[in-house]
Amino acid sequence: MFLFVVGGLVELATPYVLGKVFNLIQNSITSRQELNTLLLHISFLLGLDLLFWIFHGTGRILETRTGFFVKRDYINDKIHAVLRLPIKWHKENHSGSTIDKINRAAQGLGDFSSSTFLILYTIIKFLGSLIVLFFINFKVGLFALIYSSITLFLISRVDKRLDKKYRDLNRYSNQVSAKVFDYISNVITVITLRLKKTVSEEIDKKQLAAYPTFISSSVINELKWAFASISIKVMIVTALIYYAYTEFTLTGMILIGTLYMLYGYLNNVGETFYRFAELYGTYIRSNAQLMGVYSIDQEYKRVKEIEAGRLPENWKTIELKNLSFTYDKKGTVTQY
Repeated sequence: MFLFVVGGLVELATPYVLGKVFNLIQNSITSRQELNTLLLHISFLLGLDLLFWIFHGTGRILETRTGFFVKRDYINDKIHAVLRLPIKWHKENHSGSTIDKINRAAQGLGDFSSSTFLILYTIIKFLGSLIVLFFINFKVGLFALIYSSITLFLISRVDKRLDKKYRDLNRYSNQVSAKVFDYISNVITVITLRLKKTVSEEIDKKQLAAYPTFISSSVINELKWAFASISIKVMIVTALIYYAYTEFTLTGMILIGTLYMLYGYLNNVGETFYRFAELYGTYIRSNAQLMGVYSIDQEYKRVKEIEAGRLPENWKTIELKNLSFTYDKKGTVTQY
């Protein structure tokens, strides 16, 4: 985490350094010393990028490694649970659906674990940019804080509505995967009995069942992005117009570098809208995938594994005599 914090702070300094360069140029260069100061500020841009990648690159390597092992441990844990569930449960739950649920949940968890740096960068960019805006112009900073808070709240309400739709889509996908697994695992029977057309129609029907939910979630999602984009531009344009007007009215001059700083940090705040919407949407989808595996977890909690006794070290044969049993639909074993 420390590596990403440093990387985020380094990236945050770029608009400020570039704004200082513009202000130095606008104030005119009249001496060798002023020229050297300008060149030094310009060279900072390269230095900041190198410093950013030293910390960010190292952090990403460690994070992707963590994501790999999180996914691996999750799959191992679920396989351990599934193999200890009773036969009755396996008869009532399709293997294809179980495989799809575990794979989807593991992929979602692995992707999330490999991209937590985005959460940290979003927080740093949002809070850091607001602090700099307050430093440059208090009123612009206050406006950005209130405006962005209201917009983020509205976006989160939209994502809450999408949560149920993502869960429904995940369930539809499990059903399609179960059918595909069922037919492919019995493909010789399907071909022999000339059921290819029937099978294709059945799978297509299962896929089309998800279409109303899919198109509805797609429309809502695109409206959310359109709202976020327009809101960002309204915030940036309003703040820049206010600053340019008041600055010219009070001083008769507008520093291009300072205007660029405002634009850069307002744009950073605006980008957090996109990033927040993207991260929250990813979280909602990952959570929906994980919810699909909860039934396995709940069933596993009810299972009390019987510890098998140890055989003598020099055993050679095992003999079972006069043993017969049946089990009913509830999975209860009756021995005779």
